[in-house]
Amino acid sequence: MKPGILAIDIGGTGLKATVIDDRGHMRADRVRIPTPHPCPPALLLEKLRAMVAPLPEYDRIAIGFPGVVRNGRVYTAAHLDSPEWTGYDLAGAVSKMLGGKPVKLLNDADLQGLALISGHGLELVMTLGTGIGTGLYRDGELMPHMEIAHHPIHKNKTYDEYLGDAERKKIGRKRWNRRLARALELMDILLRPDRIHLGGGNSARVDLKLDKHVSIGSNDAGLEGGAFAWNTKRRSAAGNPVPASEAGKPAESKAAAGKPAREKPAPGKAASRTAASRKAPSKAPLKEPLPKKEPLPKKPVSKKSPPRKSSGK
Repeated sequence: MKPGILAIDIGGTGLKATVIDDRGHMRADRVRIPTPHPCPPALLLEKLRAMVAPLPEYDRIAIGFPGVVRNGRVYTAAHLDSPEWTGYDLAGAVSKMLGGKPVKLLNDADLQGLALISGHGLELVMTLGTGIGTGLYRDGELMPHMEIAHHPIHKNKTYDEYLGDAERKKIGRKRWNRRLARALELMDILLRPDRIHLGGGNSARVDLKLDKHVSIGSNDAGLEGGAFAWNTKRRSAAGNPVPASEAGKPAESKAAAGKPAREKPAPGKAASRTAASRKAPSKAPLKEPLPKKEPLPKKPVSKKSPPRKSSGK
């Protein structure tokens, strides 16, 4: 049997690892331990070494990390509480620790999305966990990563602060779901995606009646996506393979790939996204009101000099 892929999902709450095949199927039960806090690089490597020791043989490694990563290096790690992560070569460190095997390091939401997307049209993945993660894909191709989680959504609150796990526990499930409806509405306005895939541990707590273009994926996608980081074969969120010959087809072919085509809104009417947003539209304006114009200062009125008298000549 061909050696597998070691898939590692680093989260703010838990660290997960398993070995998968080239289609994302697990060859062993996943191993999970709590994420220590704070979690500097040296401690993370120590935990990962112990986790992967009993796993089956592998020849490649895929890692999902909760922050901005580029070219194997970490640039932000908001949920690991350690400044040592800035600029850290995590891919190189893991490769060296595990016998020089090649490593692909992606943002955790980007990696998870590779296992959820259909590969057709513009697709957004939003992960709901310790924080909020997003990944954007066009016809199966991962777009440049955007840290939407740290963008403000309400007053001075970011998406992380507005929808993260700590806030969910504070405000309760019902109110958290109303906030999620608002966030989905804004994502539709901003990106107009053909599909939105929800993932992460808190996706199991979604109570909304979701629109047809929004779906909930498996929480194991954070590990399964490691297979698609190493090969270009796509599969739909339902687990059906999408042939490479169809990867460039337009969004109209979605129904043939096992997904219903998205309905177009009636002319002159805006398409609503979720039942929650239809029933209770947010009162918060998306744009700040324009400042009132100040009156222009009055010009001084000059007094006309009396007409000159004619001399009669």
